[in-house]
Amino acid sequence: MADEQSCGERALPATARFVLLARSHPAVSLALLAGGAAAIYFLVVRLWPSDEREIRATVSAVTQSVVEGNVEGVLERVSPYFLEEGLDKHMLGVLLPRALSRRPVVRATASVRQLDVGAGRAASKVDVQSFHGEWLSGGFAWSEWLVTLEEIEGRWLIRTATPQRVNRRSVGGLRAVLALGF
Repeated sequence: MADEQSCGERALPATARFVLLARSHPAVSLALLAGGAAAIYFLVVRLWPSDEREIRATVSAVTQSVVEGNVEGVLERVSPYFLEEGLDKHMLGVLLPRALSRRPVVRATASVRQLDVGAGRAASKVDVQSFHGEWLSGGFAWSEWLVTLEEIEGRWLIRTATPQRVNRRSVGGLRAVLALGF
C-alpha cells in the first residue's frame, strides 16, 4: 500500500506538484512571486533602452565634455539644426572654445528637473551647478536651462539650449552666457 501511494505521488506532473507546494507554503510562494516580479521589473528598467534614459545620458555627456574642455564632444551631441539666438552649430563651435578658455569649468553637475518626451522631440528644464576658474580664484555658478532635443537616426541631440537664469538672475540669452563664461 505504501508503494502504491509513492507511485501515485510520482505520477503527478511537475505543474501539479508545484501547485501543491505553493498551496502548502503560501507565504513563501508569495515572497518568491514578489521577488520574481521585482527582478523582472529591474531587468526591464535597466536593460530596455528608454528615451528618458538616453536624453539624460545626452545631457550628462554634454556636461562632462564641457568640464573636459572637449568642444568636439559637445558638438557631437548637438543637432545639425541647432539654432539659438542666431547661433547655429558652427558658430557655437567657434564661441565655445573661447568661453571655456576664459573661465574653464573645473567641475559641473546637471540634473534634469522636468522632462516632456513626444514623438522624436523632447523638452526639459536642466539645473547646472558648476565651479569655474582656477581652484583658488574660481567661483560657483548655478544656472537653469530650457533644453529641447530631437531624435535623429536613433540619437538624441540638443536642438536648443536657452539659459533662463544664472545665479538666480535672468540672463540675456546664450550669447551673454558664453560671453560671461557661465
